[in-house]
Amino acid sequence: MTTPSSEETLHQTQNTISGIVAIVPAAGVGKRMQSAVPKQYLTIENKTLLEHTVHYLLEHPAISKVVIAISAEDAYFHSTSLSGNTRVVIATGGGERQTQCWPGSKPRMQNG
Repeated sequence: MTTPSSEETLHQTQNTISGIVAIVPAAGVGKRMQSAVPKQYLTIENKTLLEHTVHYLLEHPAISKVVIAISAEDAYFHSTSLSGNTRVVIATGGGERQTQCWPGSKPRMQNG
């Protein structure tokens, strides 16, 4: 009996699991960083940290959607490349991590 390689195991897992929804808490305002711009909207190589994160998640074949919990006062999201992406769902979260993730798990199905 042979043991499957990690690549074979990954392939088998991807064939049996599909439709996973990732939740990204992104409603913070950068209070601890003392930044004028929330941390998730700081840029690296002309893309925000949020855009980098979500693009990597969407590249995974088992992830069908990404729910992003943003603040009701968020003034930045709609200027990102994520706005309008049909695989990205927005949920309004709170200012603290625990109040971001709960609404993110039950989004209003409102794309971009």
